[in-house]
Amino acid sequence: NLFMVGDSKQCIYRFRAANPSNFMRAMEESAAYVGPMLEQNTCIYLNRNFRSAQEVIDCVNHVFGMLMTKEVGEIQYTKEEALEMGAKYVPAERPVELLMLPTNGRQSFEEEAVAKRIRQHLEHLPRLRSQQSRFPYLQ
Repeated sequence: NLFMVGDSKQCIYRFRAANPSNFMRAMEESAAYVGPMLEQNTCIYLNRNFRSAQEVIDCVNHVFGMLMTKEVGEIQYTKEEALEMGAKYVPAERPVELLMLPTNGRQSFEEEAVAKRIRQHLEHLPRLRSQQSRFPYLQ
């Protein structure tokens, strides 16, 4: 018996000599999960995301669907790999922003860019006045 746990999307980084084609072959040669009594090699997708709202999940699925192809990353981002929302969130408007940052060898560039963007958001956020809150931006 062989028990494998992993994420085909993480294989593209080659961490610990990971090879996406080995992972994808194992998945393709496995049967679909139909119940708890496994009698053959079975692939069980753990694609429920309990940390992100639907807007983030939709954005990730859209971007990964365009970027992760067999030609680019040796894996195809299919509906089976696509994330599904696992948590329930209160209905609200949650715009998603994707920062595309150039690479120029500076390790701190990403941190600086994200900090700058957070400052910009905070500068334009109207202050909420609440006697019950110690935090000026939270209700």
